[in-house]
Amino acid sequence: MAAQHGGLYPDKLLQDYVDQVGEQVVQQSAAESTPYPFEFHLLRDPQTVNAFALPGGQVFITAGLLRRLSSSAQLAAVLGHEVGHVVARHGAEHLAKQQLGAALVNAVGIAATDEARKWSAGRRPLPRQLIKWLVCSMDATTELS
Repeated sequence: MAAQHGGLYPDKLLQDYVDQVGEQVVQQSAAESTPYPFEFHLLRDPQTVNAFALPGGQVFITAGLLRRLSSSAQLAAVLGHEVGHVVARHGAEHLAKQQLGAALVNAVGIAATDEARKWSAGRRPLPRQLIKWLVCSMDATTELS
């Protein structure tokens, strides 16, 4: 990604400044409680006025945008906006996992009900393996992630 914008900016002091402001944004927001290791990158591109984030916590700002900002508060606003995208993706991933889990439980429930009808006709108990698989396949990380 950095290569498309001329690589990383070569000034360590400016990169340190972006890192410091970015870390303050993370520490003072909901991003602190996400599993993402946020990293902030200053890109060399002096023409493009842009900032963006990748899933997982990689945040980028171009030198062209940084040059237009006049305070650390403005930089914090830009980086905060991008951090917000990462946090929102985490929320969307969490919701998608919950919905997938609910769909699987419903599907197993429907299958088990149908299977129970078939088995009850022959007076056989519902297969314990099916129940055991459902219970054991869900762990705390699935439920809480």
